[in-house]
Amino acid sequence: MTSTAAVAVACGQSPRPTSQGGSGEGGEGGEGGEVSGEDPISYAAVLGLMKGHLLVARELMELKDYPAAEKHIGHPVEELYGDLEPALSQYGAPGFKQQLNTLLDLIQSAPTSPQTEAAFNAAEEGIDRALAALPQAKRSDPAFVVAVIRQLLESASSEYAASITEGRFAETIEYQDSRGFVRYADQLQQGIAPALQASDPALSRRLSVAMAALLPVWPTTMPPEQPIKTAQQVQALIQSI
Repeated sequence: MTSTAAVAVACGQSPRPTSQGGSGEGGEGGEGGEVSGEDPISYAAVLGLMKGHLLVARELMELKDYPAAEKHIGHPVEELYGDLEPALSQYGAPGFKQQLNTLLDLIQSAPTSPQTEAAFNAAEEGIDRALAALPQAKRSDPAFVVAVIRQLLESASSEYAASITEGRFAETIEYQDSRGFVRYADQLQQGIAPALQASDPALSRRLSVAMAALLPVWPTTMPPEQPIKTAQQVQALIQSI
């Protein structure tokens, strides 16, 4: 499943099945993927998907695998941004499509240029500004952030399942998508850990235990020879939160 279907997951919907039992895709953003400003959790989750894509793109750039990095840089602007745009307007957040397009152009034409690094930082800053458009009370609320983490992990679970065929990794991009989403979810978890421990110790423990078990499933940017956990085991860990 690509990020088009992941939008539907982040919006609390199920991807549209195909006759082969896989995940279907509609137009840009998938069927019914548009994000509303009235749903701040999905708004933050889709921005989180973008962060996850750029996180893994950064890893691939460090490995000098620029064609693979290009794919992950393309997903935010080609598959996610269109669904997010109405909510950006509702929140009064500045648009950042141009920053994403500039980065995509540069990773294709001049991947090692200092301009590409500057464009990467500008794209990340655009996403961060969009997140900052949410009320501070939301962004600092542990319960809200946990809800965002859950949606990111559900998207990661779907991508991880799509990456495996007959017990082996068959789709590297989907594996990397899921890695990026889980790693960004972990960043969010670390940011709220003290507040969540104070407000809901039981949830804090469930989340920290689940994340500690999930992170080793993606040990490297490239898939290991065999999955460390099955898709069902990953989903069970996420459901335990």
